[in-house]
Amino acid sequence: LRAGVEWRYSALDDDFGDREFFQLVFPIGATWDGRDDPVNARNGFYGDVDLMPFAGFGGTKSGARLTFDGRAYREVGESTVLAGRFQLGALAGADIDEVPAEMLFFSGGGGAVRGQPFQSLGVERDGDNTGGRVMATVSRWCSSTSVSGRRFDAAVSFDRRVCRAARPGSPDRRG
Repeated sequence: LRAGVEWRYSALDDDFGDREFFQLVFPIGATWDGRDDPVNARNGFYGDVDLMPFAGFGGTKSGARLTFDGRAYREVGESTVLAGRFQLGALAGADIDEVPAEMLFFSGGGGAVRGQPFQSLGVERDGDNTGGRVMATVSRWCSSTSVSGRRFDAAVSFDRRVCRAARPGSPDRRG
């Protein structure tokens, strides 16, 4: 379990113009790790949930950010592991131009959608790529460490992530 209080100030010059944000943040979270090995899991489950309510000051909006990350691992035979990951995230109370970029959801890179450049997938708004208010990720993979008695490492993966904007009809980016 974890909890805290933070004061955040952000000054940004981005696609939305010059902006300043003043936030009092109350991060709360919990992690449950039931994997047999946190570095090279072969069996077990992992779950992490974070809730970050924030109060805005000086014209900054208030709201909350919620994220969930769940993973499962299952050894099949002596050398093969099937694994899956499910992530959800949502931002409530503010639109994408009313919070700092680090509170939005982007995608791309090894932690989200492998094979895509880091944070290259988001929401297209007025021709610019920005983060979204909602995201969901599903990843599945299989890895094997030996074939016919010889050392061989291989992994097959499938990733899918969707980031959505606040307004219905806004384009979204999928990876």
